[in-house]
Amino acid sequence: MSSSGTLDLALRLWPGARDSGAVADPNDLDVLLASQGQPGAVGHDCGLTSTFACFGPDEDATAFTLPTGERPATDAEGRFIAHVLVTRVLLAAGLDIDPRVTEAMCAAHALSWAVGGTEYAQSPLALATALWLPALDPDSASDRPLPIDWSASCFEDPVRWPPDDRLFSHYDVRER
Repeated sequence: MSSSGTLDLALRLWPGARDSGAVADPNDLDVLLASQGQPGAVGHDCGLTSTFACFGPDEDATAFTLPTGERPATDAEGRFIAHVLVTRVLLAAGLDIDPRVTEAMCAAHALSWAVGGTEYAQSPLALATALWLPALDPDSASDRPLPIDWSASCFEDPVRWPPDDRLFSHYDVRER
């Protein structure tokens, strides 16, 4: 349990969505989608509008424990993991056809796998959590480019996101 109703909902829905591809009450998915682009979402402060907010801007995003017993070490890590947890539920429930969910998945990929050099932008715990996204992506073998919106100011660091190397496909992410 956490102090976030959105995160608790995502964690509660996950086993059913993962195992059956459905949730008992579709309105729960609307609750998760309503958290997209809200203050407190990872990257919101630098212009990302496609990520999910499980915590307000002034709330502690490390105040939750994953079902595996692990806890995020930093606020940024907690916000990213929470975003991934919501995104994976929506993907598992079949909402990969919804552009909002695609944008959320792409933002997670941009914040985790689509980086320059050899250093990933996320912790091993965050990357392990994000491994569900390529697994749930029905196009993970596709070389079709991911529609990542690179316009947010947080993507202006040329060391982390080389401006000449911003074409990432589903396949690229899966292979990383």
